[in-house]
Amino acid sequence: MITPDGQRKIGFSLEKDSDGTKTTWTISFTLYEMKAGATTFGDPIISLNVVVSPELSDNAQTVAQNGLTAPQAAHATGPAADAAKALANGTGTHLAAVSSIQNTVK
Repeated sequence: MITPDGQRKIGFSLEKDSDGTKTTWTISFTLYEMKAGATTFGDPIISLNVVVSPELSDNAQTVAQNGLTAPQAAHATGPAADAAKALANGTGTHLAAVSSIQNTVK
């Protein structure tokens, strides 16, 4: 996903793991930002793997099948990206970033 202003790119994917009785979803979230004067995205600012809470497992399944809704995509490119960037910059916490990224599938 690329923001409308073209300044951020978010890599967002879901991976399902099951042991036969329990299903676990993991979000792979990668944030890129365009540097001033650049015409392409460089290296990621941060990459996180976030285990989805079991209560959001059905939501994760829906996103995996249908893709993100417009509000979910807006959350990923807005609040979730902001929280991830804050973590990368040392001004935010890991818990805040993980929670915000996970909330994308709500």
